[in-house]
Amino acid sequence: MKDELSHQERVELALEHKEPDRLPLDLGGTAGLLFDGLYFRLKKHLKIENKVQPFRFGHTANYYDEDILDCLDIDIRRILPLRKKKDYTVKDNTFVDEWGVLNKFEGDFVNYVDHPLKEPSMEVLNRHPWPEPEEMFSFSDLREYSKYLFEKTDFALSLRSPFSGGFLDRACYLRGTENFFMDLYLNPDFAEGLLHKIFDIYYKTYDLLLSEVGEYLSIVENNDDYGTQESLLISPEMFKKYLKPLHMRLNKLIREKAPKAKTFLHSDGAVRELIDDFIDSGVEILNPIQASARDMDTKRLKEEFGDRICFHGGIEQKPLSGSKEQVYEELMLRFHTLGKDGGYIMAPVNHIGSDVPLENVIYLYETARQKCIY
Repeated sequence: MKDELSHQERVELALEHKEPDRLPLDLGGTAGLLFDGLYFRLKKHLKIENKVQPFRFGHTANYYDEDILDCLDIDIRRILPLRKKKDYTVKDNTFVDEWGVLNKFEGDFVNYVDHPLKEPSMEVLNRHPWPEPEEMFSFSDLREYSKYLFEKTDFALSLRSPFSGGFLDRACYLRGTENFFMDLYLNPDFAEGLLHKIFDIYYKTYDLLLSEVGEYLSIVENNDDYGTQESLLISPEMFKKYLKPLHMRLNKLIREKAPKAKTFLHSDGAVRELIDDFIDSGVEILNPIQASARDMDTKRLKEEFGDRICFHGGIEQKPLSGSKEQVYEELMLRFHTLGKDGGYIMAPVNHIGSDVPLENVIYLYETARQKCIY
């Protein structure tokens, strides 16, 4: 048995494609939280009596609680971009976000139900009231808090993505998914202009954040969804034309501002056809590794890409909602495939839903600590 490592050492060794003492564990990253209902049930079960405020508004999962992370012995702590308080007017379960998109609460979910960019014209694009990073986020206390975590704890630090939704996601929210996918073919100048408007805001936000905390980070997170359960949302050719250059520019900034950090991309679904392009654009960690999607078999992914990219995630919602035996089988399958020779951090595939038994969440992390030993 290897000597026990610190949380940071464990994570960083895995990210160098080496085997640490045990499998690194994560919860709370980009698209990797607990649905609010499950969060409150788990908090009550663990007898945690703190009063954590939501770090964001209008999502399915709005709480980040380090007391829960401590109970589960999570190896990573997040640097959360601090949202400036905004008084949203909620009427008929709807509200308008900073981007001008109409959102609607529907059960556990929040859906985008109206899109402000009605016409594919540059005039509409230029007239739209684009948000400024300084209007959305407060950057003042991040450095002090990050420095404290870096110097006084042994956790690996990761900058959580400041935005829910990436370049393609945001374009679809603003324009409507069907409209924007048609724009890519029928109105390419408008489509590219919209993506660049979005990118400029994201780039400036990351620049401001990383100027404050970059030196303390092990991971910097970004996200954009390119896959469905069965196929890509966008062709490889369209990805190369419109989106790959944006990822290359953002990852270049991350390398400059956070030289010790690995770049992380969350992209759901059947994205195997894009992994080479992700790697070429500078992505070093891929999440969530949705094995139930087409061509996302974890043994094959590890064999084909495992020496060039690290994997993060892997634990599907379906077995988490089942028996403890199913949870165990899922965990050990991912450990013995994705975790071979390091290069894997265990985490859920997307936010854990409210219907998942809280006992299974606790069992997953306890078993990983005890059984996933190198």
